Amino acid sequence: IEPLLAHELVHIRRGDLLVAMLQLVVQCLWWFHPLVRWANQWLTRETERSCDEEVIGHLGCNPLAYARSLLTVLEVKQRLQPVPTFPGVRPVDVTKQRLERIMQLGQGWRHQTPWWCWPPWLCWR
Repeated sequence: IEPLLAHELVHIRRGDLLVAMLQLVVQCLWWFHPLVRWANQWLTRETERSCDEEVIGHLGCNPLAYARSLLTVLEVKQRLQPVPTFPGVRPVDVTKQRLERIMQLGQGWRHQTPWWCWPPWLCWR
């Protein structure tokens, strides 16, 4: 469970919830624009990817163990009752591409999150 908690703490440290709320507002205002929907999906996917990289890189977590813990969350999720979510809180999204990317991280990972994954206000510290 340690890698999963670390993943969520990376989201908190970077302020990803605020970005997700901004994404929600933008999508509500321009719901009709396909580029807005595509940009939201891309930003969400890249945010998750960069958090995965940080967890594997900084904790030294085995990519296989991390991928298995994500799959365990999906198994447990099947047995739980759904709870209304808060704005910006997304369901667990474990895709084949994400698991393949996690497994590739064991072969080499970035030591720092790319600058374009960080909200601008956190870069100016």
